[in-house]
Amino acid sequence: MKKKITRIIWHILTLACMACIFYLSSQDSGSSSKMSGEFIGKLANIFVGDFKNMTESQQMLFISGAQRIVRKYAHFFIYSVLGFFTMGTMYTYKMNLKSKLLTALAVVFLYAVSDEIHQIFVPGRSCEVRDVLIDTAGATLGILFMTTTTSLCRSSRRRRGQTDV
Repeated sequence: MKKKITRIIWHILTLACMACIFYLSSQDSGSSSKMSGEFIGKLANIFVGDFKNMTESQQMLFISGAQRIVRKYAHFFIYSVLGFFTMGTMYTYKMNLKSKLLTALAVVFLYAVSDEIHQIFVPGRSCEVRDVLIDTAGATLGILFMTTTTSLCRSSRRRRGQTDV
């Protein structure tokens, strides 16, 4: 019963992350730019000492310059989370590690492709192969992080004489 609940939780986390990505990708370019611009403005107020003293046009220029980088990091980060959750889901199935890794990577890669295709139909958005590569790189990091964390936890339990759950 515990394994079944664990599997359901990992599936929910994975699907919730996919839903979040779908929601963010559904925003038209204006809404998306506004959201990322406001986020950058808040970060700049905290981390860029002179930001508050800049004129409004200087602030807008700063935000505009940072948007592309921040948006690509956002892609990388959210897909890292998705990769982590997807690999967590794979660990609830009886498969060898190679199959788990390849399945998780395939699922996230195909989702990244479908996300970019979805953006073709959103006003002001586009389908970019570069974003699929960024998404897949982020997912790979998340998958490797989950794999490493799981391996370390299991070896720690074995050293203490506990069995895997």
